[in-house]
Amino acid sequence: MLQYVWQSSDWPRFRWDAAPLLEPLARCRRRQGAFLAGVASLGFCPEDAQAAQVEVLIEEAVQTAAIEGQTLDRESVRSSVALRLGLPQAGMRAADRVSDGLVRVLLDATQNHDQPLTGARIKGWNAALFPTGYSGLYRVRAGQWRATPVQVVSGPVGVLPEGTSLGFKVKFEKPSFVLLLNISPGGNVNVLYPYTENELKQHPADKELRVPPSKVTGPFGVETLAVYAFDRKPDGIERFKGLEDLSATDSRFEELARLLESSKESFASHWLQVKTSPKEDIIGRQ
Repeated sequence: MLQYVWQSSDWPRFRWDAAPLLEPLARCRRRQGAFLAGVASLGFCPEDAQAAQVEVLIEEAVQTAAIEGQTLDRESVRSSVALRLGLPQAGMRAADRVSDGLVRVLLDATQNHDQPLTGARIKGWNAALFPTGYSGLYRVRAGQWRATPVQVVSGPVGVLPEGTSLGFKVKFEKPSFVLLLNISPGGNVNVLYPYTENELKQHPADKELRVPPSKVTGPFGVETLAVYAFDRKPDGIERFKGLEDLSATDSRFEELARLLESSKESFASHWLQVKTSPKEDIIGRQ
């Protein structure tokens, strides 16, 4: 039966037979030498090589994030790469924490590839990827080993291009106090419901709650819609009515996370993820 590599009894002690590799490796080295000689004959200077390294790192970061359905801002990534390589940053926008964390991990993995892959190093990578200590609305053990079982969650199906109208409706099996959140690709939270004072009241059973359609705009990536139905009105929920663009550094973000944590025995929830993309990216793939 097929098994994952980490299920091997002697993981991670890898072994290989060098003999079959010698001939193809020698061919590769000869071609590498011919390529480098050709590059030198064209007059490329160290600055050209550095510029190429910058572009490769930018592309690597953007494509790595795309695997997880996250769209990074290229200019933010460029700024982070310039910062980490000690290059001029004049005129560049400031790097955001998500881009900078990923760039730091990629640089360490590629520039220090000959260093041991220790537990401390892996924990450092994890801490860099979750600089706020949150994943969405939930606190994570950034820089620590996981203390709970891994959960595999199915990702979004298909892509919604920029400008698409997106709306939805929810029906509840019993009267509930409702909290409806939108979590952006960057992790910021918007409270879609309750938005008005009247929406703080208990929502009737079997009556649809409709969210009017709105156009898909940036930032692009994986958008998460989270619906919470409470048996009783959570204490302090009125403080979060209609709040927009809450970042993990906002004190209200942590208050909202604590509200959900303290009320987890009294609500049912459902999460929906959709992937969004700039219109030109969709056109470019057609």
